[in-house]
Amino acid sequence: MNDNSSSPTQLVIRHCIQKGGNEVPSNKDVTSLDWNCDGTLLATGSYDDYDRIWTIDGRLASTLGQHKGLISH
Repeated sequence: MNDNSSSPTQLVIRHCIQKGGNEVPSNKDVTSLDWNCDGTLLATGSYDDYDRIWTIDGRLASTLGQHKGLISH
């Protein structure tokens, strides 16, 4: 995910939730995303009521689940 490259990298990140001790794909839409100011972290919000923070290599760095409803912006 580098704008300066002649062949940009494309990553697919999986939004998952914990169910019965297992990680399963969330079937809820991603409603928002934004990069931090230096472009090293991506934040995503979803209808599953979780914010997720991703590294530039697509690794899930943090899941924030204290929301009482959907995240839309």
